[in-house]
Amino acid sequence: MKYPLVRNGSLPQRMSFSSTNQELVAHILRWGVGQLSANGPPPATSTPWDITAQVHETAVVNYGEAFLSNYTLTDENLARMLKERTGEVPAELQPSEDKDPWSITFADFVPVRAKFQDNIVSLAIRGKRFTRGDQKINDLIEIAAAYRVELTPNGSKLLRVGDVTVDYVGRKGPQGAQQVTFKTFLRRKFEALFKPEFENEGMELTGKASRIGDKLQTKHAVFQNAWATVGMNSVPKTPKAAKPAAVNKEFVDPNDRAANLPPALPAVTGENSASPPLL
Repeated sequence: MKYPLVRNGSLPQRMSFSSTNQELVAHILRWGVGQLSANGPPPATSTPWDITAQVHETAVVNYGEAFLSNYTLTDENLARMLKERTGEVPAELQPSEDKDPWSITFADFVPVRAKFQDNIVSLAIRGKRFTRGDQKINDLIEIAAAYRVELTPNGSKLLRVGDVTVDYVGRKGPQGAQQVTFKTFLRRKFEALFKPEFENEGMELTGKASRIGDKLQTKHAVFQNAWATVGMNSVPKTPKAAKPAAVNKEFVDPNDRAANLPPALPAVTGENSASPPLL
């Protein structure tokens, strides 16, 4: 995780660590020239989850500029990333010979932003250049979606609120045919990316971390006043099913007459134990 930050010049300006006999606490603060950060401490938490993460919405902007500023994302790169991270690619976003190749070049400033309020997460990306086949457009466009955060018995889910919006930033007056066509095209693509619902049943634990459980599941989620607070607990390991008892199959020689005789009748005692008369 450290080396991508070093490569992009995005190491946090301030990191501090402290611990007690019950917890480990890490504080990370990062800002760049002209960037903002949280204007105060995060909200207090009282319930002791296994892991508590608190993120200010400006962190999305600050790290977004470090990694996405002036970056060109093609349809093929997007499909590959979705396949690697989720295991599937929506049909609308699958490149093919009968579809125009397309790309987005992210804006230099605020290429991605987030807003946390009333348990609603508002996400937006901004591009400064778009291509579709032989066509291109050099307008600043913002594509946005909002999601409501809900807890479930097995974790959490995001439910989209309303439709995906596509807007030209700072552009006034009527739009030409090319602008309308690109706007419709982008809405169709990003409606497939910003799906109506995302469900998260936990993060799988591997290696040494698996000693505490099978996964981490969200048990608390509050998005309010620009802060996101998420509490996660480990899920105990699922007991392995017991193996069925082994059946002892002894080999019996078909030529062994003694071994193939039926079992002996039980002995008879008492007054009925006399031998039957001989015929």
